Amino acid sequence: MTSTATEGWRIAVEDAWIEDEWTFVVVYRSPYFDGRLALRRSTYDPADDTFASMYSPRLPTAPNPVDYGRDVADYDIGEPLGSVRDHLRVDDNGMHWWGSTPTPPTGGHASR
Repeated sequence: MTSTATEGWRIAVEDAWIEDEWTFVVVYRSPYFDGRLALRRSTYDPADDTFASMYSPRLPTAPNPVDYGRDVADYDIGEPLGSVRDHLRVDDNGMHWWGSTPTPPTGGHASR
């Protein structure tokens, strides 16, 4: 499926994996940034024991994973970084992470 809502069609996804049933990571390249980017997203907040979607910060149950993934692809990955660029964290492999750097999964995905 090709996005018609954003610039998502210009993004090159290099890798992706799930960390648990609520959390996934996407490694990608954007025409708006020189380097590899990694976005980690989770629908679950253990501190509040609630779920979230792009449109609602507090849900009693998990959002539909297909819809959530499509929203992340369109509205996070498919858009220029904007002020997120100022808060990227670079790991030992030169990967630029949104937010905190997660523990790499087994199989060495983050070191490619």
